[in-house]
Amino acid sequence: MKRGMRLALGVSLALGLGLPGMVGGLFWWAGSGATMKNGEGPIFENPSGPTAPSVRPDALRVLSWNIHYGVGPKDDAGNLRSREEVLHWLGELAKAIREVNPDLLLLQETDFDSKRTHGIDQMRWLATELGYRYMAPTVTWDKNYVPHPAWPPSQHYGPMTSGQCVLSRFPIITNRHLALPQPDENPWWYNRFYLNRMVQRVEIDVAGTRLGVFNIHNEAFNQKNRELHARLVADWVHDMALPYRLVAGDFNAIPPEATLRKAFPDEPETDMTTDRSIQILRDTWAGWGEVYPEQATRADESKSFSFPAHAPNRRLDYLWFSPAWYLVEGGIRQQTGAKSDHLPSYALLRFTPPEEKAANENNVDSSRKDLGNP
Repeated sequence: MKRGMRLALGVSLALGLGLPGMVGGLFWWAGSGATMKNGEGPIFENPSGPTAPSVRPDALRVLSWNIHYGVGPKDDAGNLRSREEVLHWLGELAKAIREVNPDLLLLQETDFDSKRTHGIDQMRWLATELGYRYMAPTVTWDKNYVPHPAWPPSQHYGPMTSGQCVLSRFPIITNRHLALPQPDENPWWYNRFYLNRMVQRVEIDVAGTRLGVFNIHNEAFNQKNRELHARLVADWVHDMALPYRLVAGDFNAIPPEATLRKAFPDEPETDMTTDRSIQILRDTWAGWGEVYPEQATRADESKSFSFPAHAPNRRLDYLWFSPAWYLVEGGIRQQTGAKSDHLPSYALLRFTPPEEKAANENNVDSSRKDLGNP
């Protein structure tokens, strides 16, 4: 149903129920949207994008980025961006992505049809601008009207459709999503307007080789719920049978070896002292690689920082890969600068035959390049 029709229906229903009913009816209508549940998501093609190569490349470039809804590095609550500003920041994101030229692009916090970003479908805009043919979205926030911030109403987010997406130079075969639970400590009326986080899982056909790609945006504000999300993500990825798998996104958690765990300069009230989210993932995915693993973090932690982009002090963004891959280079692209409130994660992953991978294991430390940092 079109947003204009939904608005008219909501107002008509409220008026028909009288003042108490009007308030309740408008509240219920505003917090309504598409039902979030496990299942298949859509797959789209951009006809202007080039067709996929018929021969499998030796390696794939992967970039994962929380793009902050294309509003730039600063919060837009109470300071909504003009259409020109949104297009400016989308252009800045596109320039930074083009520098890497990834084969697979995983995005979090992407608006598909939201008032706050003037109805721009950011997935299709970036696909057209960057020449990606294949697109798969997962909607995590679909509300008829989001009354945030509370005042003034002119700054309300309003109608909202946003989520995550994968852009690919190779055909996307399936696009599935797993609904993650909302914090049960939140009041019911708060969760009515809160986003419904999802794990997005796509299968991609790279000239005959199937990939399992997981796009993640876990809980940010509730540790109990974030650790539950980590367990669900860990198990779902672990249970997939494909040898070539990768997992990337915004996990909203710092690694166990992080030295700063609370009282962050930008969020003095945040305390992650006891958070086990990343350890849960590492325990389940024993033998997997990370683009900036524990030993690298202990050697130079600052190169792993991905948030906040303008003055990074901690890591919230990760890229993992299954043992079938061989990491050529990767890291957090800090040279990208503040185009969003997060910095992107990057990897160049080689398709490696088992015997070649075994022969190269002893050379990983010397051959691995941290080209994600200056």
